Amino acid sequence: MDALGRTSAREHTFLLAEGVWRATGMVMHEGGRACAVDGSAQVLHRPERWYLEARYGTLALRLRIAPLEPDQLVAEWVARNAEIGRLHGQFIVMAGTINSLFESEDGRFRGVEYFSQVSGDRYRCRGALFDGRQCVRAWKLDLTRKAGADAERLLAARRRS
Repeated sequence: MDALGRTSAREHTFLLAEGVWRATGMVMHEGGRACAVDGSAQVLHRPERWYLEARYGTLALRLRIAPLEPDQLVAEWVARNAEIGRLHGQFIVMAGTINSLFESEDGRFRGVEYFSQVSGDRYRCRGALFDGRQCVRAWKLDLTRKAGADAERLLAARRRS
């Protein structure tokens, strides 16, 4: 981090490092109904693939991510969701922010999500999912990295699966 508090792309602790994160905030559904969320996100790295498993209320995804090489800014990902089907997207890693653009395989659904780094252990996440031109879901979350034995146990169990 520089004197102005800006982070280089390689200083991200979310996605670029393994970890367990608590996600709290709100998910807004079509029609304006808002639901409080107390969810989680787990990042696991394997040599051939990275994984991000996220549960934000009713939205649950397991992303398979092409590992980001040191000279790259973009990582491709794919996921499957029971409601939407197969998704594909990209993470764009920049100083202080990780952005994601995605769409369903059939092109019906599209979305955007960004993670803004507050500190090494905190991110703000904002996103929206569109069905055509209509926003069907939007979310506003705070991610806090879990530390200690519980986080290590979760990651160890995930590595074995």
